[in-house]
Amino acid sequence: MAETRPVVAPAISASWAVQRTAGLTAVQRAMHRRILQAFAGGAVPTREQLTTWTAQCDDDDVMAVLEARDLMHRDPHSGAVAVAYPFSAAPTAHRVRLATGVEVFAMCAIDALGIAFMLDAPTHVRSSDPVTGAPIQVTVRVSASSQWSPADAVVVLACSDSGVTSADCACSHTNFAVCAHRGRRVLEKIPGSCGSVLSMPDAIALSRTTFGTLLDSHPTADT
Repeated sequence: MAETRPVVAPAISASWAVQRTAGLTAVQRAMHRRILQAFAGGAVPTREQLTTWTAQCDDDDVMAVLEARDLMHRDPHSGAVAVAYPFSAAPTAHRVRLATGVEVFAMCAIDALGIAFMLDAPTHVRSSDPVTGAPIQVTVRVSASSQWSPADAVVVLACSDSGVTSADCACSHTNFAVCAHRGRRVLEKIPGSCGSVLSMPDAIALSRTTFGTLLDSHPTADT
C-alpha cells in the first residue's frame, strides 16, 4: 500500500457498518436491509414504497433515524431513496454487475468493491480513471482470488474537509486510478483532503471489512 497521508476520517473507516448500525432497533435494521435488498434487486425505493414500508413497521421515525446515521438519504424533491450505501440511485462512475445480472451504481470505488461481500456473491465492477478516463475493471470474488485490469490499478481513498455525510465528503473523492503514481497525483489535487492510495488487494480487503456485515441482522465489531 502506497500511503501518502493518514486516513483519519470516520467516513472511510473499516468499521463503518458497525459504527453506523450500532444501537439500531430490530425494526430499523430490518428497514435498512429492505432498502438495500431493493437496490440489489434493481429497484430504487420510491416515496410511496417508503411510506408503505414505514406504516407496516410501525415506526414513524425509522427513515429519519437511518438518515441521521448516514446509512441512507432521500431525494428532497421526489422522496425516493437517493443514496443507500453502497448503492447510488443516480448514475456514477462505478457500475457493478451482480451475479443475478442486475446492474447497479455504487457511490464510490470502495462501495463498488464491497457489494460482492455484502451480497456474498461475485460481482464485476466497471469504472474509469477520473483524470485519463482509462477503463478499469475488477472481478470481485468472495471466496477466491479477484482479478483486475489494468494490473497496476489502485484505489484513491480520500475524504475532504467539506460536507457532513459520506456522500458529501468522501464518495466523490474515492475512485479507482490506473496506477499508484496517478493515484497520488489525484489525491494531491483534492483540496483539504486526507487519504491514501491503496493497492487493489488492500482496497478489496477494506471493502470486505467495511460492507461484509451490512446485511447481517446484528453486525458486530472485529475482535
